[in-house]
Amino acid sequence: MRKTRLKKLLRKLKKLESSKNRMNFDSAKKITRNGVYIVYEGKKLLYIGSTSKDNHRRMGDLDGHFSNHTLHKKFLKKALKTKESFRSKIEIYQKKRICSEKRLGEIDQKIKGRIRKFSFNFLELRGREIKKFEHFAIGILNPDYND
Repeated sequence: MRKTRLKKLLRKLKKLESSKNRMNFDSAKKITRNGVYIVYEGKKLLYIGSTSKDNHRRMGDLDGHFSNHTLHKKFLKKALKTKESFRSKIEIYQKKRICSEKRLGEIDQKIKGRIRKFSFNFLELRGREIKKFEHFAIGILNPDYND
């Protein structure tokens, strides 16, 4: 039973990783189905995420406000060279004084430009299967930006 389940998970992982499924950011951000996705920069696997809200364009959140997507926020923290947590732009430049508003805008635009060059793979899944498979894929593939 466990071997069969493991084989099924590995087949799904192979399908998710398949380069024939690779799409650019403009295509990926239009996806409104539920499932698991991989984010690549060139050939480097950066991040594995999931979307489980019907008709929600999760990957489109990537180049929006940093608070809408974990990966965007991680890029911002790295660029700001901080481990401090923050939820808003005002926290960054007024309350915590990590950087100026102008500098934050410049950094954020660079990050958004970088994100728009990423490529993605997506595997449609349903219900509880989504989170379980996402965690399995992260555990096996160990992307740089997943905790």
